[in-house]
Amino acid sequence: MELTATFQLTGREYRGLMRHSPLIRLYATVSLLFALTGALTLFFDDSNEWLVYFGLGMLICLETIIPYISARKVAARLPGPWTLRLTEETYTLRTPVSRFVVAWSACDSARERGGFWFLETSLITAEVIPKRAFDEHQQAALAAFLARRFPQARGPWYRLFA
Repeated sequence: MELTATFQLTGREYRGLMRHSPLIRLYATVSLLFALTGALTLFFDDSNEWLVYFGLGMLICLETIIPYISARKVAARLPGPWTLRLTEETYTLRTPVSRFVVAWSACDSARERGGFWFLETSLITAEVIPKRAFDEHQQAALAAFLARRFPQARGPWYRLFA
């Protein structure tokens, strides 16, 4: 398999990418747990209503403010087209200011979410392949390759986004 695509991420796509990233999903889950814990303590004498406000405020920041600000900053720093090259051995992303090469063996899993394939290399980092950069046949070939390379093992029950 060898696929090459040139694309430019829009601000809207980058915001969607941020919202669907594994780290943001983890933080969103934690913020919901804060809000839920605070709501449960409202039924007791020792109410911690600040947990509700903190959890909901954190969720609003994660879903709206942080993706918007980061999309504006990234768009200003990375003008021009991005070139993505996928081979049997590596994933290469080339922008006007950088070149990034990752061996498939460095990736732990691949997940499809929100119009992107996320290649997870650890809990906090993920490489991204936008689906719209490829035509239907290339998307099918890439999906088959990723399914072969990273068989989907059932995640533990406590990992909500696994």
